[in-house]
Amino acid sequence: MAAAAGLTLGFGVILQAWPGLPSRIPTRFDPAGAPTAWARKGLLLILAGAALLAYVPLSLARLLPARFLNTPWPLTAGNAARQLALAHEFLALLKVEIVWLFAAIDWAAVRSVSDRRAAADLEVIVLVVSLAAILSTVGIYLYRSFRAR
Repeated sequence: MAAAAGLTLGFGVILQAWPGLPSRIPTRFDPAGAPTAWARKGLLLILAGAALLAYVPLSLARLLPARFLNTPWPLTAGNAARQLALAHEFLALLKVEIVWLFAAIDWAAVRSVSDRRAAADLEVIVLVVSLAAILSTVGIYLYRSFRAR
């Protein structure tokens, strides 16, 4: 549900802002907030499409039989149920984090048109927070999976 909300928000931000966006939007900023790279506004649709491309397979992975999932530890009769539950939980959290990362990037890109300094600051914050969240999720999953082997 949280991933679907992020997907909806990402597309919603773009669709709401689309008519007022210039044909080229800033995509990178120097430390002072001045744009250093530009792209066509269609890049926003590509980013939203990438979020959808992550959402669909990560959602469908839950339906795969156990033999198609790659777990860090061998599955045995004693640990298979717990390992698969952890893997599904991990994929669900990863899906949420990836989709919300793309939504934040979409929002920052739209905002960068009117408030370049805030967008430059947000670019760094989004990168650091999303990297920390994803790496933490991977680390916690590996730890919990190790304990459940």
